[in-house]
Amino acid sequence: ANGNVTGIVNKAVFALLAMDITPTLTANFEVRNAKEEKKRIEFASAASPNANVIDGLAFNPIKVSYNKTTPRLTVDWKVRDGLMVYAVAAKGAKPGGINGSAGVTIGKGTYTMETSNNFELGVKSSWLDNRLRANFSVYTTKAKDVQVTQALPAASGGTAVTSIAVNQGGAKI
Repeated sequence: ANGNVTGIVNKAVFALLAMDITPTLTANFEVRNAKEEKKRIEFASAASPNANVIDGLAFNPIKVSYNKTTPRLTVDWKVRDGLMVYAVAAKGAKPGGINGSAGVTIGKGTYTMETSNNFELGVKSSWLDNRLRANFSVYTTKAKDVQVTQALPAASGGTAVTSIAVNQGGAKI
């Protein structure tokens, strides 16, 4: 609407190192570094005025940048043919972003990165000459700065509603 301009550039580097510790025990170490830059320029028009933008002109260009390194370690133990036990530990990240003028009106023009620590234990098995497979896993995730959507009355008033992203506290999954 109104010719607003939004741009996202995401650059990442990834590496993996796999090692057979024994004939039945394997470890994989992965690491990813991601950098994301977001920018938003908003314009207003006479047909759709907004108190936070100047008619026909760019107002308050917003630019944010996020950089995070997320490692992951996986260990697989092949107990026997058809039975493997594994464990995974990883860090995760979801970049923040820009809400634009809808968020600026309430002091939330941007929101920050969500991060998590993740752990999983599991078993993968096959039986009856691979005709039956049974898998089981348990996992836990502890997230910080969780991103959620918050409804707001639209700037145009009336019963219209708009939404923005905001950071809440932590979460355990």
